[in-house]
Amino acid sequence: MKQHIEQAMQDHGLMSRDRVVSTKTGLRCRNPGQRRQVALQYTYWLYLVLENVVAFSASLLEQGGGSYAGPFNTETTLIFKRVVTNIGNVYNPATGIFTAPVRGVYNFELTLHGHGNNDNPTSARLFRNNELIFTAWEHQTTHSISTSNGGSLLLDAKDQVYVRLWPGGRIFDDYNRHTSFRGEAHGENS
Repeated sequence: MKQHIEQAMQDHGLMSRDRVVSTKTGLRCRNPGQRRQVALQYTYWLYLVLENVVAFSASLLEQGGGSYAGPFNTETTLIFKRVVTNIGNVYNPATGIFTAPVRGVYNFELTLHGHGNNDNPTSARLFRNNELIFTAWEHQTTHSISTSNGGSLLLDAKDQVYVRLWPGGRIFDDYNRHTSFRGEAHGENS
């Protein structure tokens, strides 16, 4: 159990080799001045995970005016840069990947916005550990379009969920935050 806690703390940025060491009786902070801070971070993180308070919400564009993602020749993982909520530090805004802290049921939603054209659908797909789960897809030649999809997944600890832009697909986001990805724990997980 101790190894799992240590690994989870490292995965979520709460423990680094220079700050915390493992002992036979538990975790010990190398720097006595940081002991309280590390203990509080660990306690808070453990509370969130055990009480199943895990949620994130992010939009594609961090700031500024309108911008397109795509089209690309290959499937590309999208990085939703504007993180609104990240309780439990489960979404990585540098990679676009959600990592489940514990086994349980999680709900995910994907909303996409685009502008119609003949060549590029507004489309992306949600994956769990390289397995396609669902697709959000819409294609029309003119005007603004939106598409969404969502579902619940039974995940094991460390399973990863992310969104990939469909090859040839193109999506749009701006200061209105049309394109978003969100997830949360559902009920009691263990």
